[in-house]
Amino acid sequence: MERPPLTNLQWRIRRATGPDAGLLTDITFRAKAYWGYSPQVMEAWRVMMNIPPELIVNNPVYVLEDAGRVCGYYSLEHLDGDQIMLGNLFIDPDFIGSGVGRALLQHALALAASLGFRTICMESDPHAEGFYLRMGAVRIGEHPAPIPDQPDRVLPQMRMNL
Repeated sequence: MERPPLTNLQWRIRRATGPDAGLLTDITFRAKAYWGYSPQVMEAWRVMMNIPPELIVNNPVYVLEDAGRVCGYYSLEHLDGDQIMLGNLFIDPDFIGSGVGRALLQHALALAASLGFRTICMESDPHAEGFYLRMGAVRIGEHPAPIPDQPDRVLPQMRMNL
């Protein structure tokens, strides 16, 4: 599919609202499917990829829009002390590779720092690890996450200092 043109001049990052929940769930599902996971795996993950309105209301959740179209989003969730978790960072597949992910992650890092946090951690999909490493994250561990066709699959545990 040909990517719609991005203007960057029309990019706007705004706080998500409860009514955005369905759209963010859709972006999450399509972004995960982009990496070629089987329909069976995608269906098994459907419930965990649901973005409830409560997540949006109770946590910092931001979307990036281009000319009014939501291109991606992120959520931050407080852990403890001076560390916060990047709970979600998903990009509409039409915009993967466009700079939207970079812009959202930079916004998340700036927001977390402004809230007084010193580190941000994330559990990455294996396909997104390279992006986080390029952005300055370090791998601090991994969590086993086997799926039927990938029994050795792991989720990288990552951290960035703010």
